[in-house]
Order: sequence, then structure tokens, then C-alpha cells
Amino acid sequence: MRGQAWTCQRVGEVLHRTFGVPSHPAHLSRLLHRLGESVQRPIERATQRNAEAVRVWWEQRWPAVKKKRPLKGG
Repeated sequence: MRGQAWTCQRVGEVLHRTFGVPSHPAHLSRLLHRLGESVQRPIERATQRNAEAVRVWWEQRWPAVKKKRPLKGG
């Protein structure tokens, strides 16, 4: 497998190699959530990504684009 993320499949492979216990990724997901862990998914970003342009968009455009929460009781 590529990358450094600890996916349920990868955790299952390590458990199987270490303890000889096979486990399904869905069962591992539930178990890890009960233990307070979250699924790690690799972040895929475009190689031509312009970090400065993204920052400017979040600061200037996002406030105008995001939805406003309705007030309670009205």
C-alpha cells in the first residue's frame, strides 16, 4: 500500500501478521471508533495547487458564500 495513512485495511493486515487474527475492515472501523480513534484518509491535492490563492479565497470569498444559520425561534 502507498502512503502513511493507517486505514482499517492496513490495521487489519498488521493484526493478522502480528497475532494471526483475521478481521474485516468494517469491524475494525467500529472498534476503532469505540476506542475514540478516527479513520485516516490520505489527502490528495493537485500538484499545481496555489496555496496563496486558496488562502485568499478562504479569507475573502468564503464568508460571502457560506450559508448563514437561521436564528432560533424565527
